[in-house]
This record gives sequence, C-alpha cells and structure tokens, in this order.
Amino acid sequence: MKWLYGIFENPFYEIAIILALAALLGILGQILKQPLIVIFIALGILVGPAGLDIVASHDQIHLLAEIGIALLLFIVGLKLDVRIIRSLGKVSLLTGLGQVLFTSLFGYFIGVALGFPAIHSFYIAVALTFSSTIIIVKLLSDKKEIDVSISNTAPYKVYNIGNSSPVELMEYIGAIEQSVNREAEKEFLPMQQGDVPKTEADVSDLMENLYYKPDTPVKTGIERFIEWYKSYFKIQ
Repeated sequence: MKWLYGIFENPFYEIAIILALAALLGILGQILKQPLIVIFIALGILVGPAGLDIVASHDQIHLLAEIGIALLLFIVGLKLDVRIIRSLGKVSLLTGLGQVLFTSLFGYFIGVALGFPAIHSFYIAVALTFSSTIIIVKLLSDKKEIDVSISNTAPYKVYNIGNSSPVELMEYIGAIEQSVNREAEKEFLPMQQGDVPKTEADVSDLMENLYYKPDTPVKTGIERFIEWYKSYFKIQ
C-alpha cells in the first residue's frame, strides 16, 4: 500500500482523486435525491482523518477551501435582496433574530457539553450561526427555491404538465384516426387569430421538484385514453 500513499503525496494526484470521489458521490447523491452540500460534507468525512485519511496536501486543500468559502459567501450576497427583506418587515426581522438566537444558544451549549471552555463555546456558537445560514442559502439555491417571489411563498405551486417536446397536429389526428379506426373529416383553413405556429410545455420545474419526466409517446397516450373512454362510457 506504500505506492498508494505515495500517490497521495503528490498534490495534483491527491486533488484529482478527491475531485473524482466528489463526482462519484455527487452522482450517488442525485440518485438518492440528496443535496450536493450534504454529499460534499460526507466526502470530507470520508477522506479526512475520521475516514480514509488520505489528505496530505493540507496547505493546498486549505487554500481551495478558502476560495470555496469566499465564492459561497459571494453567492449569499447575490441572493440577498433588500427590497424583499424590507417588504417582509417584522416577519423577516423576527425570524432572522430568532434563528440567530436559537443557533447561538444551541451551539454554545453543545460546546459546553463537549467540554470546551466558555470562550471557545462562544466562538463555536458564532461559527455555527453563520455557517448554518450559508448552508441553508446553498440548499435553497440548489433547489432553485431561493428566487421565488413573495407572491409565490404560499404552500402551493402550479406545474405545467406536458410532453416537453413539440408534436405536429397532424400526428395527433393520425393517432386518433388509427385508434378509432376512422378517418377524420378535415377542413384546412388559414392561420386564425390567436393561433400559434408552435408551442411546447416547459416541464423543467416538474422534473426538478417532483422528479417526474414525461416518457409516454403521444400515440401510446392517445390509445390508452381512447381505450379508457370507451370502457368508461361503455362504447363499442
């Protein structure tokens, strides 16, 4: 195993392997529908002293961590909208103060319970307060829920359900004709007021939040609908 540890003494190989593990765990997190930030914390535990202990280039990793924190704080700044905070008024103020107070007390008592001195526990509480806010912002950003406007903060949301790809009208008609074994009487007219030449459903929110991806072909869907229709209304 000496050759393996020799690889990790090279910062380039070490960071490359860590990034490869991050990619693999990221794929696993997507499959398990877990936030990436949780996966990356688990990666740190895995490669750190509590796990495989393969991190040897501490200075380089620390530098990358500092850059990552700076970028994460930058994202937090981009997502903060003073107008939204002002419109929420007392609600945002009381919620923010309550979160800071609760997290500070919680972190302080955790530090004391673990045997740290009072001043160290205080620093732990402050670090936990700010880091928890950053993590929450990152989680909301990954779920694309941080940009939701105030008018959409009610506990409901409307989703557009469709095929996500355009289908020619004549293809619909042909599928219906084939399913009912009759040819439709068609009368072709010029484009009417209000007609659109092309339209398709945007189901990105549906796929992101409900993990639903349309995969039923139009022809199959029409056949199943007509079968249900005939069965329900007892049509021969």
